[in-house]
Amino acid sequence: PPDPFAPNHLQQPKITIQHLLPYCTKRGVLNEADITNLAEVAGSLRELVAMALRGEVDALGRDVLEGAMGVEMAQGVREFWGEEWVVD
Repeated sequence: PPDPFAPNHLQQPKITIQHLLPYCTKRGVLNEADITNLAEVAGSLRELVAMALRGEVDALGRDVLEGAMGVEMAQGVREFWGEEWVVD
């Protein structure tokens, strides 16, 4: 029988940015179009966080997010990442 204490290396769940993006807003859940547009401007959660935080302090970051998903949804993303979250 298999050793119950042996490390299990079979299948680790693969979580991608697409799995997490729908919930990176304070205004409901992002729809598929917003997720696709956001993934095109931010290739990782780290990039998304940087863009969202930059959007709070300058127009360029704000314009990129708003261009990808509209003013209201971009505001929700900025509000979400304006709180303290740890992203590795």
